[in-house]
Amino acid sequence: MGNVCTWLLAKRIRLFKYLDAAKEPIAQAPPNWWWVVIAGIKALTDVINPVYVKLQAKNLLVSTQATLLEGLARDICTMIGIEGPFSSDEINVLSAGFNCTYGRWSVSYERVMEFLEDQGMYSRQTLQGLSDDLHRKVIQLIGQLTTSIVKGIINIQAERNERNNAADDLPPVLPHELVKLSTRNYGNTVVDLHLKQLRHSWKEEDIAEIENEH
Repeated sequence: MGNVCTWLLAKRIRLFKYLDAAKEPIAQAPPNWWWVVIAGIKALTDVINPVYVKLQAKNLLVSTQATLLEGLARDICTMIGIEGPFSSDEINVLSAGFNCTYGRWSVSYERVMEFLEDQGMYSRQTLQGLSDDLHRKVIQLIGQLTTSIVKGIINIQAERNERNNAADDLPPVLPHELVKLSTRNYGNTVVDLHLKQLRHSWKEEDIAEIENEH
C-alpha cells in the first residue's frame, strides 16, 4: 500500500494531465479529497513499513519485537497527536466532541487536520477547499484509521501467560543462548515459566507424557 501511494503521489501531475486531456470524462477518476487521504496513508506507511521489515529478522528476540511495536505505536501517536489510553467514561465524553475515537484512543479533529496539512501544499489547499461535509469526512477517515492502527499495534502480544496478559520477563530464545543454559536454569527460566501456559492449552494426558519423557 505504501508503494502504491508513493507512486500515485509522484505521478499525480501526469495523471491529472492525462485525465484532463481525455476526450470523454473519466467517471472512475478519484475526487480531490481522495488524494488527501492517500497523502495521509503514505505518511503513515513511511513510519510503519521500516518497523515491519525489522520485525521479519530471523534472529530477533521476542522482547525486542515488543520494544519495536511499542516504539511504533508511540511514534504514530506523536506524529498524529493521538492520546490515550482512556477509560470508558472518558472515551464517551471525548466521542461526543470534535474527536475521533477508537477503543481507548482518541485524537482531535484539529490535530488530524494539522497532520494532513503537513503533507504538502496540494493537500493543504485541497483540504481547505472542501465543503464542510467532505472536510469532516476526510478528518474522520484519517482519525479512525490512525487510532485503530494504534489500538491494533498495542493489542499485538507475542507472548501471553495463563491470564491472557503479556509476559513480563521473557527468557532467552535464540539457540546459541539456550545451549549455554544448565539443565537447572533451563528448567527455571523456560520450562517452569511456560508450564502453566502449556497446561492451559494442552490436554492433561499430553502434559503427563512430556513430563514422563523428561
